[in-house]
Amino acid sequence: MPVLTATPVPKATPTPVPTSTPEPTPVPTPSPLSPAEIFTLISPSLAFIDTPTGTGSGILIEGNYVLTNAHVVWPFEQVRVTFPDGSEFLEAPVMNTDPLGDLAIVGPLDTSISPLDLTDGEDSVIGSELFLIGYPAEEEEFPQPTITRGILSRLREWEGLGMTYFQTDASVAGSQSGGALVSEFGDVMRLRF
Repeated sequence: MPVLTATPVPKATPTPVPTSTPEPTPVPTPSPLSPAEIFTLISPSLAFIDTPTGTGSGILIEGNYVLTNAHVVWPFEQVRVTFPDGSEFLEAPVMNTDPLGDLAIVGPLDTSISPLDLTDGEDSVIGSELFLIGYPAEEEEFPQPTITRGILSRLREWEGLGMTYFQTDASVAGSQSGGALVSEFGDVMRLRF
């Protein structure tokens, strides 16, 4: 009688299912704006502030208030505010001042001009490009803002007030106090002191 032996049945080797290695989704890096693009974006919301003793600049912010430096409006209770489109507020109220922080709020103003958002800018990199936009010593009936360019030279902390100051080599002229310090991406980071 023949001897029966079991012949092993070959087992199917499972075909490995290819797994994809997840690749990180690249986060788009914003491209810097040109000076002309920054000026076009920011300047309509910059206020020219006129007092009996001098002039300065300000930034229209949420609530239709103008943020400026306290020394621009001190000691007055009302100031004249003009925007690049010619809209004018002859007796804009000075709502609040912080002489130590050199900040003041003017308004609210009845305007349809778009306010600017402020960012803290504390993640800015030393050496990055900055722009100052304001009204240097304007004497015209309807003044227009100007723009200058520089780099971020240093961040300085004033811990007593919890404030960070940005040092820049951008050219600064008289009456630009209260103007906007803007990043190369169009973010309004600070007032110009």
